[in-house]
Amino acid sequence: MNGCKSRKILKEAYAQQKAVEDEENAPMSALFKQPLYELEDVIDDVDEIQSQLDYHEDMACSEKEAKLLLDAFFHKDGASIAKRVCNAITSSLEEKHSAATGAAFVSITDYYRKLGEFMSLYTNGKMPKALNHLTRLENWESLLKLTRPESWSPNAMYKATNMFASSTKAERFYELFLLPRVREDIRIHKKLHFCLYQSLKKALFKPKGFYCGILLPLCKSGTCTIPEAVIIGSIIHKFSIPEKFSSAALVCLAEMEFLGTRR
Repeated sequence: MNGCKSRKILKEAYAQQKAVEDEENAPMSALFKQPLYELEDVIDDVDEIQSQLDYHEDMACSEKEAKLLLDAFFHKDGASIAKRVCNAITSSLEEKHSAATGAAFVSITDYYRKLGEFMSLYTNGKMPKALNHLTRLENWESLLKLTRPESWSPNAMYKATNMFASSTKAERFYELFLLPRVREDIRIHKKLHFCLYQSLKKALFKPKGFYCGILLPLCKSGTCTIPEAVIIGSIIHKFSIPEKFSSAALVCLAEMEFLGTRR
C-alpha cells in the first residue's frame, strides 16, 4: 500500500473515530492534541536540530494499521475496530514522541556545550539567540550550566547580565552565576575585571535583585574578603538606591551573625 492511500485511509479513520466518540460521549481526541516537545522556542536558529525534529514528525501508518482501517469500513462492528485503530495510532505516536524527545535532548546538550565554547572566546558582537531564549524558559538553570558560565569571558558575562537583568530570573542568575564568577576573579587577580565590574553595576539597576542575589548571599557565606567588600561596596556607594530597598537590606544584615571579613 503506497503512502498516499495510507494517508487517505488514516484521514477517514480519524473522521470515523470522531463519530464514535460523539455517539458514546467519551471524547478521546485529547490524546491526539498533546503537542510534541517544542524545541523551536529554544534553538530556532539551529537548522540542523530543526531538521532532526522534522524527521521525527513523519506519521506514515504501518501495514497492520492500514489493515485495521480497512476492516473498520466493512466490518459490522466498525465502532469497536475504530477504537482499536485509535489505540494503535496513539501508541505509534507515543513511540515516535519518545524517540524524537530523546534525539532532541542529545542535540540540545551538544548545542549548549558548543554555546559554552563560544561564550568562553567571546569578545564582542552579536550574541546567539539561544541565550536570549533561556530567559524565558523554566529549566534555564540546568541548560545554562551546560555552557559552563565559570569559563565564560568577562565580556560574555556582561552581555548575559544585560539579558537577565530585564527578566524575572535576574536574582537567581546573579546568585548562581554572576556572584561566583566575580568572587573567583577577585580571588585570582586581587582586583575585578572591568567587564565584570560593569556587570555588577548593571545588576544594581534592579536593587532588589542586587541585594538578594549579590550582597546578602555574599554576607551569608561567611567568607567575604576585604577586596570583595571594598569593590562591591564601591559600586553601592556610586549609585542612588531607593530607601525601601536599602532599608530592607539593612534589616536583613542586622539579623545576621557578625563574621567580619577575611583578607
